[in-house]
Amino acid sequence: MKKTILALAIAAIASPVIAGSDMPTPVKAQAASAPKAQNLESDISLTTLNVKFHEAPTEEQIQAVLDVAGATVKSNHSRFKMITIEFDGNPDEIKTAIETLPFVKQVMFDKAIKSQALTTTALPEEDLFSQMWNWHNGGGFIESTDRPNDTNPYLYVNGVDLGALEARRLLEDRVNSMEDIIIAVFDSGVNYNDPALKDMMWVNADEIPDNGIDDDGDSYIDNIYGIAPNKTVSGDPIATTSTHGTQVAGVICEKINNAYAGAGLTPRCKIMAINIEDDNGIQWENATISGIDFVLNEGVKISNFSNSMSGSADETLMASYDAFVALKDGGHLVVAASGNDSQSIDDTPLYPASYSMDNVITVNGITGTGGRATYSNYGAISTDIAAPTNGIVTTSFTSDGSVLTPVESTSFNGTSAATPEVAAVAAALWSLSPSLTYTQVRDYVLNNAQVIPNYTDVRDIEDGGSVLENVTLSSTGGMLDFTASVKALIADIEGNSTKLGVPANKVFESLNFGSAHTP
Repeated sequence: MKKTILALAIAAIASPVIAGSDMPTPVKAQAASAPKAQNLESDISLTTLNVKFHEAPTEEQIQAVLDVAGATVKSNHSRFKMITIEFDGNPDEIKTAIETLPFVKQVMFDKAIKSQALTTTALPEEDLFSQMWNWHNGGGFIESTDRPNDTNPYLYVNGVDLGALEARRLLEDRVNSMEDIIIAVFDSGVNYNDPALKDMMWVNADEIPDNGIDDDGDSYIDNIYGIAPNKTVSGDPIATTSTHGTQVAGVICEKINNAYAGAGLTPRCKIMAINIEDDNGIQWENATISGIDFVLNEGVKISNFSNSMSGSADETLMASYDAFVALKDGGHLVVAASGNDSQSIDDTPLYPASYSMDNVITVNGITGTGGRATYSNYGAISTDIAAPTNGIVTTSFTSDGSVLTPVESTSFNGTSAATPEVAAVAAALWSLSPSLTYTQVRDYVLNNAQVIPNYTDVRDIEDGGSVLENVTLSSTGGMLDFTASVKALIADIEGNSTKLGVPANKVFESLNFGSAHTP
């Protein structure tokens, strides 16, 4: 087998190829009658390779790769001089053979991506505002009876919150002059039929729904609310079994007056669903790359990644590296979860959280006492800011395998829940001042972080324990402060004003959550 593959590789090298910088018509993979089963080893696919070229490949060069591997093209990432191929055979031999081709720069097995949520708990419909400590934390305990699956009440410290009530009041006064900002949620899809989200979805105005035609020529048929690059029906990003992406979307911009559910943090937003799962429910790096290409084409400004994948200490060896560089070059802000492994990702990188581009904000988890969530990752170099991470109220659904039934009040935990809070605040700032650059939005978020004295960590080591000071846990050593960020931007736009402070009770009255939300 090895001799045959290497012989094909040598033949491909010897055969003439047509030089040129223009990308040819993609070589199409044969349509499969059923989803291709993944041969997995740890977190990589042994049947899928991401192949990068030194230059934009010719059709002959792509075909040479396919001949060597006995493969078909799964995705053609022409913007990034890369293809994803599927094959049967010895994975190491095929990878080595492709690497011998002189026009190939890099060959990598496709990586699986893990969501960074811990648990989800259904909540009672009554008095949900008392659960929304990330909006307004008055201190005290939330008893376990309020969260049926919890064995102990949570302790909260007054003031450890986002300041969301005051921030939203400031934004509501200006909402008519704000613009809708699109946030791409790279995740498990979104239940766009959920009443709490339906009006908050991005809609592809260039596509005619349900006509079976790719009206806008973007290679996705009937993609009204986003895409699902690795699914058989690639134009439909609907969630199937995992609620994760729907919960993330709810934290960002769930409709605020929707009977008894929670509320999204930013008032003017649209969710673009980028479902990076395959038909087997596994999220993949190659789908992320396809999604990035799509959001760049659509001019989206912010992406939320409440997920991560392991990778090399050398970020340039990641298949998605060039795609994330393109996001930076396109003025796009990435908000990523640091992960739930209770470790420093300075030492053990996870991506996209560990990418060094300055357009990536990496988010840790903080509890209602102001301490690091015990499971949250951290890192002074790789992470930037903390946000509330446990018991975050959002929307969800149950599924019988075909029908999704909304569950309008769930408790969402993990850095997956903290990350969309930061994405939402960034979106609110950009909505308030659309001419801002990503660096300005990032600076309004990070420079106004609230430094929490309790945000320290004790780790057991051989000498009996060592305290990691707050500056060690992230670059800011602080917590997201929605109010401070909004006030700073408004002050720069309108000039300093003594009228920016608004009592919380007035804020809440103006937002009109409904009778179920009583502060």
